[in-house]
Formats: sequence, structure tokens, C-alpha cells
Amino acid sequence: MISWRASSAGSPQSLQSAGFFSHAAGPEDQRPLLGSDATQPIALQRIRHHAETAADYQRLLVAGKTTREARRCVKRALARHFYRRLREMPTGLLTT
Repeated sequence: MISWRASSAGSPQSLQSAGFFSHAAGPEDQRPLLGSDATQPIALQRIRHHAETAADYQRLLVAGKTTREARRCVKRALARHFYRRLREMPTGLLTT
């Protein structure tokens, strides 16, 4: 039996319109975009340019967390912050 990858022409397929990452090489690479993906660039910028976030990140590293675990903690803190802000907004502003 020929695998999906072997039977393809070798060029990745664009799956962006289907809500997946673009240029997935095979079915195992097709995963939906998650809401948490939006926090990644925000977290990286805050670690680099926001003093309080950078201090929290360094504190996590000193406490023995890996860089990946520390970034995850920062992203979770950001998600909690955004959630609280959305809850504070009047509901009329959130509906279309």
C-alpha cells in the first residue's frame, strides 16, 4: 500500500480555507487552529518588551521551569487577563 505522502506529487497542499494550518504535508499534520495560538506572539512580545512579564518569566525560569513551560505559564496568565477584560465589558458591545 502506498502512503498518502508517497502518492502525492510532493508539494504541500494549502488547507488554510478549511480552517487548518496552511501547507500541511499530510493528514497527520492537519490540525485546527486553536484560540491559544493567538496568545503566542503576544506572549513573546510581552516577554521581550514588558518589564513585569519579563520579570515573571525570569522568575519561572529560576524556579526550574523550562523555557517552554515558562512561556506556557505566561500565555495562561494572558488568557486569564483577556477573559477578565471580556467579562467586564457590557454585553451590548460583544454582540453583532
